[in-house]
Amino acid sequence: MQRGLRHSGILISLLAVGLASAFPPDSVRPGILRHSDQDRCDPPGGLLPLVAGEFVAEPYHRSRVIYVDQAATGANTGFCWLDAYTDLQDALDEARNTPFDKIEIWVASGVYRPDRGTGLRTSSFDLVDGVEVYGGFSGTESRLRDRNRDPVSNGTILSGDLLGDDLTVGKTDNTYHVVTGTNVSYATILDGFQIIGGLADGADGDADNFEGGGLRLENAGPRIRWVLFYDNLAYSGGAIFSSRSNPILRYVGYLQNGALNGGALYGTNNSILSLEFNNVWDNLALEDGGGLYAGGNSSVTVMHSRFLNNDAVDGGGLMLTGSASLLSISSIYSGNVATQQGGAMLTKGTATIDLVNVTVAANTAATGGGILTDSGVVNLRNSILWSNTAVDQVTTERVQFTPGTGTTYAVDYTCVEGWSGLYGGLHNTGADPQFVDNNGQLGTDLRLKPGSAMIDAGNNDYLDDLDIAGRGNAPPAQIALDVNEDPRLVDDPLADNTGNGQPGQAIVDFGATEYQPGASETDP
Repeated sequence: MQRGLRHSGILISLLAVGLASAFPPDSVRPGILRHSDQDRCDPPGGLLPLVAGEFVAEPYHRSRVIYVDQAATGANTGFCWLDAYTDLQDALDEARNTPFDKIEIWVASGVYRPDRGTGLRTSSFDLVDGVEVYGGFSGTESRLRDRNRDPVSNGTILSGDLLGDDLTVGKTDNTYHVVTGTNVSYATILDGFQIIGGLADGADGDADNFEGGGLRLENAGPRIRWVLFYDNLAYSGGAIFSSRSNPILRYVGYLQNGALNGGALYGTNNSILSLEFNNVWDNLALEDGGGLYAGGNSSVTVMHSRFLNNDAVDGGGLMLTGSASLLSISSIYSGNVATQQGGAMLTKGTATIDLVNVTVAANTAATGGGILTDSGVVNLRNSILWSNTAVDQVTTERVQFTPGTGTTYAVDYTCVEGWSGLYGGLHNTGADPQFVDNNGQLGTDLRLKPGSAMIDAGNNDYLDDLDIAGRGNAPPAQIALDVNEDPRLVDDPLADNTGNGQPGQAIVDFGATEYQPGASETDP
């Protein structure tokens, strides 16, 4: 059942589907000092020299861009592309000690390692509070918006492979964490990178070094955007480990990461994880939570995201324990595998699951192919549970959703394969949703075909009443799109409006995708 982790080059092209260039372009911020290759690399405007190599900022100019390009051959001052730093650590060091109020670090394509050539496994790129770090530059840009921010193609790599020998020797000499963030705020940004090759195996006996091969967060709330985590390993959280942290993860991909628990992500100690437009794809946990593991009163919000083909013993897609909670909106869980319990999702303890416009399809397990709960609370709204399978399949209906005796649940406006009315609720159905393609593989297309009974059948009230991780009602922009970033409320003039909405208002469909009248089944 377990596919294992492969390292046969950077297989990031597989994520191109999910990391489409839909993120709005960067704006050019007034007052940020920038230089192009055509400029002389003089001290930044607004800086007065004190002595050779030292400058002080005049009060009217408090912003600075620091340039990094491993191929630069100039003075290594970071003042412009010509004289860019060749080591990202030099830029981070300057950012920690600068007199400027606002710092951006621009990083050109290349492979950057955190150890400065020492081979020290404890080295990492430590984020600096309030500093914005951007990758994807070619080394000539004068505007942030001109870079290629897509980590699938921009070639800006933060690597834990300190000796560059992963393909020949293995990972035992890799850094514990490629990136770390401690006590950094929302003003801190990491955007436009691949993060690869971290190995948090705790070989030095330090407990922290068992956690977060790609990124380890402690008391941190950075914004991580347009980042691909590939081939990172750990005991807890192969790609990301979060403790007492509230990161915003937007347009982030996780491919072939692995851990004992939390193959891609691990949240604990009251963490608040926000995943928006994420792809959690082909990750492995040797125990619990192939894609994600959350415990310790943590809360997770998953919006417009996909959990695909992840593997674990329990909780193939994800696992919640203790009093953890999940709110998932307009997202897909498909092709995940658990060798024991909970192909898509598993909860234990008093954990809570709220699914709104979610599709859970073609997952498999020994017990509970779709969603299996020990106890806790489950709310299913406007969702589809279909084609999930289990070895000990009792009834098709119970394979889709298998609540334990201590579970409190509500199922409304939801399609459950084999529906018999066992779970009660309002406006539920067992009608075939008629997906375009539902083979449980990477190519699965879970859009609705014309004539599907899921079209215009949902309840708009469930979208209006969403509470996003305790931050109040979801802004319209967060619920106005489906998982494919198509408009969410679209009326099909050929469908009966069997759902609920205000007069004259389009009715939401069941599931993660909204039917778009006139769109071809072959359209992306």
